[in-house]
Amino acid sequence: MLNAMHTVPDAELVRHLLRDPPAMAPRDGLEGWKSALHELRLTWPDPAICAVIAGLHAPSVAFAFAAGYQCAIARLSGYETGFAALCVSERGGNRPRDMQCRLDASGDGWRLNGEKSYVTGATHATTLYVAATAGVDAAGRQRIRLLRVAADAPGVTIRRLPDLAFAPELPHAAVNFDNVAVEEAALVPGDGYERYVKPFRSIEDIHVELALLGHLLRQTRATPGSESLQARLLGQVALLRAIAAMPPEDAATHLLLAGNRQVFEALLAALEAAWQAGNPDFHALWLRDRALLQVAGTARAARTAKAWEQLRPDAAVPSPQGQWPVVASNWRQLGSPLRPVAEDVDFFARALREWCAAHPGAKPRALILGVTPELYRLPWPDAARVRAADRTPAMISHIWPGPAAHVIQADWRELPLADASLDVVVCDGGLHLLDYPQGQSQLARTLARVIAPDGLFAVRLFVPPPQPETEAEVLAALLAGRIPDLNCLKLRLGMSLQRTPAAGVALNAVWQSLRETAGDWPALAARLGWTLEHLQVIDAYRDSAARYHFITTAQATALMAAHGFEQQWMASGAYAMAGQCPTVVFRRRHGAASACA
Repeated sequence: MLNAMHTVPDAELVRHLLRDPPAMAPRDGLEGWKSALHELRLTWPDPAICAVIAGLHAPSVAFAFAAGYQCAIARLSGYETGFAALCVSERGGNRPRDMQCRLDASGDGWRLNGEKSYVTGATHATTLYVAATAGVDAAGRQRIRLLRVAADAPGVTIRRLPDLAFAPELPHAAVNFDNVAVEEAALVPGDGYERYVKPFRSIEDIHVELALLGHLLRQTRATPGSESLQARLLGQVALLRAIAAMPPEDAATHLLLAGNRQVFEALLAALEAAWQAGNPDFHALWLRDRALLQVAGTARAARTAKAWEQLRPDAAVPSPQGQWPVVASNWRQLGSPLRPVAEDVDFFARALREWCAAHPGAKPRALILGVTPELYRLPWPDAARVRAADRTPAMISHIWPGPAAHVIQADWRELPLADASLDVVVCDGGLHLLDYPQGQSQLARTLARVIAPDGLFAVRLFVPPPQPETEAEVLAALLAGRIPDLNCLKLRLGMSLQRTPAAGVALNAVWQSLRETAGDWPALAARLGWTLEHLQVIDAYRDSAARYHFITTAQATALMAAHGFEQQWMASGAYAMAGQCPTVVFRRRHGAASACA
């Protein structure tokens, strides 16, 4: 596998990309595109070359993605020419310790059992490459093997999942393996995770982007006055071809990929303006499908950060997400009220039940703002229709308990989702993370766009107390032992330091206030009877430029009402500070127009 293949000079490729007439769209959708792609792969055996040529001929962004994905599998396997699918993700995740799909020895062969929760293109695949655990090694770690299974083998069941809002022509499926017989020859040599699954992340990025470049060149060729943009696209192709020849697991490759992605994103801004003016039909489709670029964003960010650590161990790796990577690593130290308890979860579950009762037989299209595990574990009628959105790679990789493919790395205020594509949106304690009123209004406007009429937005708020506390009062209560833990302290001290919701409170101010009182953490921890590890979590706030903006329930209700939502009900639990952490449920009104803010 990962063999070098015959290639062609850049000049010859450029001539093809600029002169070849794009193929007509196949009449029978993806099945027809399979046949066309097979012919292209026989003509252009180098996967990187084939990806960009196939992208040029692909009739849509979704089919270009499919072409790049197939070329990536060909690069990984070194010989695959059929339509294949890589089966890795499970409900628990896609890391070795998360995998439950099991390969057991049976006679002179093996038996495969388990389920893969999210597989691209499985409904049309002839071959499935499956990552499965084959026991544990001497260190007690899962031993992962990669194996080939015919998609129509006895015991294989493929269930198509609901189409995504973007690129709906590209199907995804859950695949179940029930005592599937596997011959020894079907096992791919070597460590399935280190040798194949991990490198595939880079290989897929390269080949999918090459295919997208080919397709975007096709559309830009049809855009008047676009010669300079075509030249820039060709430059991107040449750069990616060079990266494709590098070892996919090398840190230098990862840094070049990260730099290339930044150049590509900058180029897209110019391309989109040109398409809007000269190729409006494609521009509309591109806006629908652009979210494909966000797929696997978390893995890319983590891969880049690790590459910097390996190549420049003395370099300070940028952390634009502020305190959140630290919060992610200290997640187990967080508790109520910063994380929801059973009472809070019950309120969210009640909102979900009420929507389902009002829509008999329907399964809600749902989104979690953030990666709160407790919200992922709500009694969703169909977990496959539940997505999450978070902008911080560390939070996604450390905290999200669901399939990686179900997370969108995005700012909540700019969700890359289609209009009216959601029925239920839930969020635990997230509104205060945005500035007030502008940022919170932007979120409300976005929710008004993506939530269908009669859909629900359920959010647990962090609201200031009816009788405001001073900083001195909070610190005195702390030293008197009347604040049970850091989770309560963060909220109380932060709210006491906030003068107005618009001004908010700087997290560094919270840290500074406590530090000036404490003198040093070990002494304060000993005085309070807290563990030092628990208290040191506050260091995530040190030098943080982030600000929290706490608003009242009345302000939240007015803000949502301005964008077409009405409050359904509000409830609070009985734990410490529960009155300041109410769950509020808003309904999107029929025919409501969002106000400009």
